[in-house]
Amino acid sequence: MLALVDVFDLCVRLCVRGRECRFVVLALVDTAFVDMAVNLYESSLRPLGIDNFLFVGVGRRACQLLGNASLPCHHYADDRATAVASTYRSPDFIRKMNIRTEMILDALSVGFSVLHTDLDVVFLRNPIPHLKVRSLHRHSVDCLFQQGSHRPQTPPPVLPPRKLL
Repeated sequence: MLALVDVFDLCVRLCVRGRECRFVVLALVDTAFVDMAVNLYESSLRPLGIDNFLFVGVGRRACQLLGNASLPCHHYADDRATAVASTYRSPDFIRKMNIRTEMILDALSVGFSVLHTDLDVVFLRNPIPHLKVRSLHRHSVDCLFQQGSHRPQTPPPVLPPRKLL
């Protein structure tokens, strides 16, 4: 968990980026994947008019590079493996996924609705209006869809929303 000052700084950044109904799209990025973050912005966020997003940096260098591209980034944490891609299920990968979980929990704890996305995603349509409608009808969605890489030929399953405890 971050220190109170860091959570306050994150909250300020979220308020700027997620001003629309306190809803924000978050994507964790480290130095090894800055190019993918720029690609996500260029291929999906900008063309679809999604401007309530924030890249959350692991390592200051990631945010510096994104800042050079005029993309919003909040330095959230440091990690010794920020400059290298981590192997799935490795200790470095697990540590980075725990940072991602803390980031999401911190955003939720200050009252934001969060859509977390990986950097290797392409949005074909803006998902935010669909998620807002579900939230107005008191539906909570914790995972709208998910697909592993083990069967790329299979269409992703759409899971029914379920109430969170």
